[in-house]
Amino acid sequence: SNFEDVKTDKLEVAIAPELLCKYDDSILKAMSFNVWVGGKTVERNERVLTMVRNYFPDTIGFQEVDPVWLATLREGLKDQYAYVGEGRNGGNSGEYNPIFYKKELFNLIDSGTKWLSDTPDVAASKYSQSSLPRIYTYALLEKKSDGKRIMVVNTHFDHTSAEARELQAKVLVKYLKTVTDYPIVLTGDFNCLDSA
Repeated sequence: SNFEDVKTDKLEVAIAPELLCKYDDSILKAMSFNVWVGGKTVERNERVLTMVRNYFPDTIGFQEVDPVWLATLREGLKDQYAYVGEGRNGGNSGEYNPIFYKKELFNLIDSGTKWLSDTPDVAASKYSQSSLPRIYTYALLEKKSDGKRIMVVNTHFDHTSAEARELQAKVLVKYLKTVTDYPIVLTGDFNCLDSA
C-alpha cells in the first residue's frame, strides 16, 4: 500500500514469535565503566550518571575512581545503589575499583579488596613490573527474591607492562578458581586486546 495515503496516528507492528525473547529474571545486567580520572568535569559527571541511569544495571564495576569520583558516584547513585571497595593504596587512598549494586535487589554477604601481587592481602603491594599497585574488588551478593548468590569481581590491570598484566591475571585467576559455589560476574579494564 501507499503510506502517503494512510492518515493515522497508530502503527501496528507484528514480530515473528521466534524473534521474541521472554524475560528471564535470572538474567543479570552488569556494567563495566572506566570513568578515567583525568576526564572529570561537571558535564562528564552528569554524562556518566545518565549512562548508568539509562541502562540501570544490577551491578556496576567502575575503574579509575579516585576519591573525588567516588563521592560523585555515591551521591548521584545513592538512591538505587550501595557500593563496596577501597583504594589501591589501602583504605581511602588511591584509585578504587568499586562495585556498585542495586540495594533493593541484593543483600551484601561478603566483600573485600585484594592486591594483584605476590602478597594480595598487603595493601599497596605490587609487582615490580607494574607501574602502580593494582587491585580487584569482590562482592558476594545474594538476591533478595530467591536467595541465589553471585560473586562479582572488578579489576583494573596495569596500563604499561604486558608482563605485569600477565602476572596480575594469574593472581586473579587463582582467586577465581576458589569461587566454586557461585556464578561469577567479572568486570574490569584489562588494558589489552583479544589476541584471538
